[in-house]
Amino acid sequence: MFLNEGRPLLYLLNQITPRSSYIAHLLAQSEEGSVNESLVDPLTERELEILHLVAQGATNRDIAEQLVISLGTVKGHLNHILSKLDAQNRTEAVALGRELRLL
Repeated sequence: MFLNEGRPLLYLLNQITPRSSYIAHLLAQSEEGSVNESLVDPLTERELEILHLVAQGATNRDIAEQLVISLGTVKGHLNHILSKLDAQNRTEAVALGRELRLL
């Protein structure tokens, strides 16, 4: 499923009487396991840590100081997070992280 269309698609699939084992399989997968594992390119532990800090309102500088890494490294991790979640900005990344139960 596409990340941005997951919730509406699940709603539609639930409205259909599961006529095939494929639909039943999709519905079962949506309810189990870590969503991070189902991402094509899962977030690393460090990326998850940074996403949590972003969700708490930390700035790039705050994150760099807290994790004792350079500002450039923080920006690199954030770019990877945005790319992996197909998010346009930090706010959207946090919203998707919550929707995907990563946060």
